[in-house]
Amino acid sequence: MTDESDIRDLLDEGSIRRALSRYWRGVDRLDLDLMTSAFHSDAIDHHAGNDRPAHEFARAALARMPEVAPGGTQHRVANISIELDGNTAWSEAYFHAVHNAGDRLNELFGRYVDRFERRNGQWKIAERW
Repeated sequence: MTDESDIRDLLDEGSIRRALSRYWRGVDRLDLDLMTSAFHSDAIDHHAGNDRPAHEFARAALARMPEVAPGGTQHRVANISIELDGNTAWSEAYFHAVHNAGDRLNELFGRYVDRFERRNGQWKIAERW
């Protein structure tokens, strides 16, 4: 039998999945607003050895895309796991990204580990590794 907490968990997991999807769609569409909408304004990104504000990382990443992937990018995401703990949640997601560099395709594989926080009713990434 399903109780209200099970339904709340499903709704929360859906909100977190949508935030993750906004990030990847934003990268692939070069849409900074969509990409940063996945993060709280004070979120931190620990990316490739650099620790910096997530919104700063997003701006820098999109600025480089015309150079590293002039033909565009595609992200495929799988094995998303989400662990809820009150107003905090942890997610882990594996990705396969293809960057079209014109004369070649560059493939990247990796994993994102995110700490989400629910603030003012909204789930967003607070910290990413």
